[in-house]
Amino acid sequence: MEKDKARILVVDDEQSIREIITRKLRSEGYSCVAATDGKDALWKAFMRDFDVVLMDVKMPGLSGMQVLPKMVTDHPDTCVVMITAVCDVDTAVEAMKAGAYDYLTKPFNLDELVLKVDKALEKRKLVREHREYQLRLEQKLKEKTNQVGQRYERVAKATDREHAALARIESGKPGERKES
Repeated sequence: MEKDKARILVVDDEQSIREIITRKLRSEGYSCVAATDGKDALWKAFMRDFDVVLMDVKMPGLSGMQVLPKMVTDHPDTCVVMITAVCDVDTAVEAMKAGAYDYLTKPFNLDELVLKVDKALEKRKLVREHREYQLRLEQKLKEKTNQVGQRYERVAKATDREHAALARIESGKPGERKES
């Protein structure tokens, strides 16, 4: 996916963090929308599709960990990268189990953030390509199954006609042939 077409939702209760992240990502060619908390994030994701969501783990109201399962369920094509100020392995594992694509610890290097977004977009692209391939494969399988069913029907009808003709011949009643 080209950067200028990728849509990123940045969710953090700290205005300075939102501004730093969105400014950096915009300078890299991404389209960014900011959300102030979990509730705002869910509303914005409901109103518009995003390719990647960068979301703070701890926020007042709905935390990132509370929003994550809903985001993953309602927007399965969206990669969610969780951001936290606390380096906690248990929280990282919990986030990954809940469907987060990746995890980033504050303070983070902005180039590392861009790299994680790039990788998330690549994963998203591969997942979509795989899904499209699966759909094409399923469609092709349906077509082939339909063709086999039609051929079976033709063979079954021909076999029935052949059995009927053989039965007439064996019974001495040739059927519709008239002798002159």
